[in-house]
Amino acid sequence: MNNKKKKTKTAFWLSIFFIVIGTTGVYAWFSVSNRARVENLALIADHQGNLRIADDTGNGPGEYKDTLNLTETNENGLNTILSPVTTMDGVKFFSPEYNPSTQTVESVSEITDHEELTKFYVYEKTFYLRAGTDDRETIANINRKYDVALYGVNSTNKVNGCYMYQSEGENGDTAANSIRVSFTLEDGTTYIYEPNCDVNNTDDTRAKDAVNIVYGRYDTYRQRENGVFEISPKANESEKLFTIDENVDIKVTMRIWIEGTDVDCTNSIAADNILGQIQFVSTEIKN
Repeated sequence: MNNKKKKTKTAFWLSIFFIVIGTTGVYAWFSVSNRARVENLALIADHQGNLRIADDTGNGPGEYKDTLNLTETNENGLNTILSPVTTMDGVKFFSPEYNPSTQTVESVSEITDHEELTKFYVYEKTFYLRAGTDDRETIANINRKYDVALYGVNSTNKVNGCYMYQSEGENGDTAANSIRVSFTLEDGTTYIYEPNCDVNNTDDTRAKDAVNIVYGRYDTYRQRENGVFEISPKANESEKLFTIDENVDIKVTMRIWIEGTDVDCTNSIAADNILGQIQFVSTEIKN
């Protein structure tokens, strides 16, 4: 019998609210002296079906519930700073080595100090996902599975779906065009989300980039400004990220950074206000 996939009314959304600020500088992908600060960052999971979220207590998941503010227990709280970095896999990150005489980023150096990484470059948070309901009738030899994808409802409604956008009252170039978000499972498998892949900043004040032949070349789940994913097997959804078994705790590490090799990482984004949201949707696989 062929497998059939039934989409359940199962989703949760992670709301991300942060402000990117900085001071005028001279060098870097965008200016080295600019330090983009993350403020008012909240991640909230809204239980609408059978996909739930729990905080990482350090010894496993905490209580699974409908909503969860993931910044409440973040080590750096709201003091995380986003300086431009690059990566090959969304796990290891590298800072730019700038040559002022040529105004070029000619090489990078790995950031091996985790405290430095999460304080000055990358917002990082771990949490757990679980699909299925505890009170569901158990049937012997039935192992239910769920495909998990990103939900891509049109971002203009600012209610559902994944999006990164400039806050109200702002216009022009935006850091949202150079933001990346990765999700890493415990086995090391990593998925990277790229919002606004089809829009570009107009400012060309940035260092020349001589490293993106190797760095910044990773594959991403590319989403257009209108909220639709470039590859969308089902309406308003991305390709599948991963499959999870029912009532199994899945640990996820989320990282958010400004991708320095992106052409939209320009000086003009150093004082930008950004709002965003991450929403997952699950589909129960029916045999």
